[in-house]
Amino acid sequence: MFNVPALDNNDNNNGDDKKELSKQIHFLLCESCFWCASYLSSKSVSVAKCPNCHDNKIRWMPISNINIYKLAMTPRLHTIEQGNHIIAVYPNKEEKINEAFSFLKEGLRRNEVIVLTTTDLPKNEIRGRMRNEWKVDVTELESRGDIIIRTTEELYFPDGIPNIHRTITLLSTLAENCLSKGKRGIRVFGDMTAFFKKGFTKELFDYESCLEQRFNFPAIGICAYDSNDIDNNMTLEQIRQLQQYHNQVWMENYQ
Repeated sequence: MFNVPALDNNDNNNGDDKKELSKQIHFLLCESCFWCASYLSSKSVSVAKCPNCHDNKIRWMPISNINIYKLAMTPRLHTIEQGNHIIAVYPNKEEKINEAFSFLKEGLRRNEVIVLTTTDLPKNEIRGRMRNEWKVDVTELESRGDIIIRTTEELYFPDGIPNIHRTITLLSTLAENCLSKGKRGIRVFGDMTAFFKKGFTKELFDYESCLEQRFNFPAIGICAYDSNDIDNNMTLEQIRQLQQYHNQVWMENYQ
């Protein structure tokens, strides 16, 4: 029926094959009694025999690869509101950029000015992805100031060193200008990776400490951190302190 090999108790697949299977959703079908089920495992393959007829002719048919972290991300994006100052930690660049695009797309839909700052993706790739995934005229939206794309250096330390008060004044002014243009507010995804690469860890703490835990102007901000930067540069006390500077904390592995 399907050209997919069966798995049984004498399975000779190696550990890497099983690890790969565990990352997917599978449709399981017993060829004897036609029992079927969908199956998701995050650790190991455990279904070798049919639970109905106990035959070992179970077919495993991959439905799709699944991103478990992305499943966890999606609901939290629906909980945010204006004023939120969020800290989020990501296990890799891909997850960070994916959430940035989801977060900012919603802002554009809600008639907010959106700002993306990162050094992990070139500007031309960012524009191309927005154009392809969102089906919008990025050039026109940038010219109107509805989309703002900057590197982390351009926004936070254009003169080579962080200027905390300049950055805060800039964000506040942007928010005010948004309202005068008939926008609902501003939505910012700020990638903090460059602070660590440039050796500005102390300056980053100073910046976070100067921001309000909850913004008193129409803004939503995500301060985005890589888990490697947290693990390699911060003590537990510093992590706790950083969490206190934000009114929402998305740091599942640092509770």
